[in-house]
Parts: sequence; structure tokens; C-alpha cells
Amino acid sequence: MNTTDTKKAALELLRDAVDMHVHSTPSHFPRLIDDLDLAESVAGAAMRGAVVKFHGGCTAARAYLANKHAGREALFGSITLNGFVGGVNPLAVEAEVLLGAKIVWFPTIHAANHIIYYGGAEWRHMKAERSLPSPRRGIAATDAEGRLLPEVLDVLDVAAKYDICVATGHLSISESVALCREAARRGVKKIVLTHADFETQKVPLDLQAALSKEGVLIEKTALTVVLGHIGIEEMAQGIAEIGPERCILATDFGQANNPPIPQGFSEILSALLDNGLTPKALEMMIRHNPKRMLGLE
Repeated sequence: MNTTDTKKAALELLRDAVDMHVHSTPSHFPRLIDDLDLAESVAGAAMRGAVVKFHGGCTAARAYLANKHAGREALFGSITLNGFVGGVNPLAVEAEVLLGAKIVWFPTIHAANHIIYYGGAEWRHMKAERSLPSPRRGIAATDAEGRLLPEVLDVLDVAAKYDICVATGHLSISESVALCREAARRGVKKIVLTHADFETQKVPLDLQAALSKEGVLIEKTALTVVLGHIGIEEMAQGIAEIGPERCILATDFGQANNPPIPQGFSEILSALLDNGLTPKALEMMIRHNPKRMLGLE
């Protein structure tokens, strides 16, 4: 394909696609768009939908209202287990699932790994619009011996009970591996290794491949390319090595300095087509696999 062809193919691939990782406002961080406009933009691009992620906690109620505004199911809710919801809190997870949340993300900006890496609870690349309370210590998923904490196991049991997706957030590599494997042992059928190429927990490709063979889907995001954590050629090669049937492609966009979701999604799709991935491979990563994680097929 030439560049014009890949751009056309990318726009066509957007039809019925799901972006599994999107940020919108209300948020403590500068965002490009609010929930209502996000739902309309997703519907306007003929996408199936997008999952709203909020470092501050829960988005199921927000998704419900945005969908009512848009006139169709365009957004899906989630819960992120930072200190704002009490950390790794199975009660909060179950309550949010009962409101329709499809994903539970383990800690992100309050993860011990994140705080150690950045030296604080704020993003290096994007500061909060107002001063945020910081936890006294970061949230870990394991104890000093590397064993998953009881509350982590309780969250996994909630996820298994309701058949929702578990994503590793910004946990360390060792915590993420332990979480993925224990989730599978406890009957969780939908497991995602969150933005595996992101600098806070960049997972070696051979380990990504090993986890993928154990049933974990490996999330690849446009944001990791934009931030320079991985090159587009390296990402394409990694996807080919792991297998697109074991990967998810998302944007992780919504930041005020990044493109609108449909545009950003189309651009990463076009770039991956230019680097050798086929439309069929990308369709697997943005349609089939996300829909399976959200229980849409």
C-alpha cells in the first residue's frame, strides 16, 4: 500500500473499532474533550466505542450519561484502583461493576512502581490542573516476599465472578506477571497487560510473548509511540512476533496536547499499515479482541 491507500484503509478500519484506553474530562489532568463530546465523536466516526479511564476512580455513571446524550452505547466505564477509591478495594470494584464497569485497572499514578519511577504521584509529561493529594506511600500488589496481597486476590475473585477485564495498570513488571498468572488461576478470562511498552514498566518482548501464550492480551498504545518509548517500526515488529491475535491496539489519548481519538486512532493504524501489518491483523487488535474483553461478542 502507498501512503494514500493506508490512510483510506485506516479510516475504514475505524468502523466498528473499539479504543480500550481513552482519557476525557472531568479529570484532574488537562484533557482535550469531555465525556459527552467524546461519545459523539466516537459515534460520528462509526466506531463501536471507547473505554473511559480515569486516574481518579470510576467512570461507569459517566459513560451511562454520555451514552444517553449520544443516543447509543459509545462509551464503556471502568474503575482505576488508586488511593482515591481506597486503593485495591474489592468493595469499590464490585459496586462499580454493578453500575456497568467493564474493566478494573490496578493502580496507576498511585502504584508504588509509578511513584518510585517518577519520584512523585504526578506525571512527568503532564501536570495536574490543581494540586492533588499524594499517598503517604505507593500502592503495591505484593508483599516483601513477592506474594500477592489478600485484597488483590479479592479483586481478582470479583473480576472472575462478574467476568470483567483485569488490566495491570502501572504495577511493576514482577507484580504484573504475578497478577496475570494468579488472575488466570482464579478463573479470570479477560486479562490485559497495560501499555507494555510504557517507560514505567517496559516489559521485555520475550516476556510479553510468554504472557500472551498464557492467555494475556498485550496492550499496544499510540501514546507510547508519541512519547518516544518505542518506535513505530519496533512496535510493528513486536506485534508480528507476539501475534496480533494476542494483542490489543489502543490510543491512550485524550490529553490536551494529543489528537482527537478518531484522528489519533486512524494515524496509528495508518503508521502500522505502512510498517507491514495487514488490515486483517489490525482488525483483530481493534475489533475482535477488544469486543471480547468487553463482552460485546
